[in-house]
Amino acid sequence: MGEPDERDRRVLSQLISFFTSTYGIITILGFVVLMVIIFELSSSNFIHSLTDKETARGLITFLVVFTTVAIALILALYTLLSSITVREDLKDRFGYGKEVLTALIGILGTILGFYFASSPQEATRAAVSTAQALQVSSAFLSNDTPKKGDTVQMSSFVSGGKPPYTYSISFSPPNISPIASKTSSDGSIKEAITIPDSVPANTEFTFRITVEDSTGKSTIYDDRTKKFLVKTQ
Repeated sequence: MGEPDERDRRVLSQLISFFTSTYGIITILGFVVLMVIIFELSSSNFIHSLTDKETARGLITFLVVFTTVAIALILALYTLLSSITVREDLKDRFGYGKEVLTALIGILGTILGFYFASSPQEATRAAVSTAQALQVSSAFLSNDTPKKGDTVQMSSFVSGGKPPYTYSISFSPPNISPIASKTSSDGSIKEAITIPDSVPANTEFTFRITVEDSTGKSTIYDDRTKKFLVKTQ
């Protein structure tokens, strides 16, 4: 009876040694992952869900990410816990594993870029939305410190919407006559603003540009940092 007991103890000792070694840990992890994947694949609902494009893309991304991370962990554990005494052998094996990991990282980057990028339909809708948004570019003033009687050239540009455009310009304070219902077929806004002699010196003016396209869409340009100060003579 002693001999079988001794043999059983040796077998048990070998099994414990194997499952506590690097190879054993990797084997256990691989078996668990394999069982999870088999269980999920055996689910009819899961198989049916793969007909959805987003679900399939998510599964592919998950598998590639998981494989890449798993290989990286295996290489790290192999390097730290390996019992190989010949360093050349360890170096060669690690080098081979690193080449596989490098290739997977490249594939991972491509897949993640594809997965998280907008779909063609979403990109098209975003581009159309941006193109249709009615906007007024930052206005330019030829002189921000004019004197009484001087003329200030104001220019800006309208984009988006549907031309022709109708714009109006009002001033605050209203010492300068507003510009009402001017038409621009190409979106350009160019006006010569004459400073009346009746404007008090050191008066600071701001302005507002209101734009409407041919479909009735409107927008307002009201940048309070854009202003001009009437200087004394």
